[in-house]
Amino acid sequence: MIKDFIFGFSAYFKAFNFVRKHNLWLYMLLPGILSLLVGTVVFGVIIYYFGSLVSVFQSWYPFDFGAGIVANLGAVLSSIISAVTGFFLYKYLVIIIASPFMSLLSEKVEYILNPNHTARPFSVGKMLKEFVRGLRVALRNLIRELGITLGLLLLGFFPVIGVLSVPLIFAVQAYYAGFGNMDFYYERFYNVRQTVTQMRSHRFVTVGNGAFFLLLLGIPILGLFLAPALGTVAGTLCCDKLHIDHDEDFMV
Repeated sequence: MIKDFIFGFSAYFKAFNFVRKHNLWLYMLLPGILSLLVGTVVFGVIIYYFGSLVSVFQSWYPFDFGAGIVANLGAVLSSIISAVTGFFLYKYLVIIIASPFMSLLSEKVEYILNPNHTARPFSVGKMLKEFVRGLRVALRNLIRELGITLGLLLLGFFPVIGVLSVPLIFAVQAYYAGFGNMDFYYERFYNVRQTVTQMRSHRFVTVGNGAFFLLLLGIPILGLFLAPALGTVAGTLCCDKLHIDHDEDFMV
């Protein structure tokens, strides 16, 4: 479990060296720009409405006694809800919008790692097929992550066990972020159902990948620019290594 998590988490350091060694900066440029645009809009809107969310919590408490405590609690809950909402929207918008370019990056990494693989020629049809599949995966994950996250947010209102809400929400966000990053590799070999099976089999690798991805987003500007493409490279490196180690029979 811990070993798998570290494997997925540490792949980002290998990914950065891989990009530098093979001069893949151009492949990272467009996803990075799209990520910056999406992130600026999403997090800008979240920050703008953050104050009004605090006011909503305060308006629910009509008494003067303990108003300060309620205000502080409201600020904490508002911060959690705002952060969760921001990361949630950002992840899926980037996956949907930039998926054709990150699929291309993942494919490039795979062929560098395995020169004997036959490169598939680019075609509009292939790109559209990958986009539709990516959209299906994104919508599937969006519905599931939303349901789990709402349940964990409600858990936060219960004493004692409520403290588990934040780390569990982070783990869920990390899992689905890693799912998106690693799917750019699996999409070339598996259908959606088979991909889900692979993600569950390597869930802690997936969480490790997604955890670094979320932490990277905490770096202003640079994190937004690097996270999607670097996450894709790291995910591809992990998937390729798992393929070799376990001698899986990939389906083309």
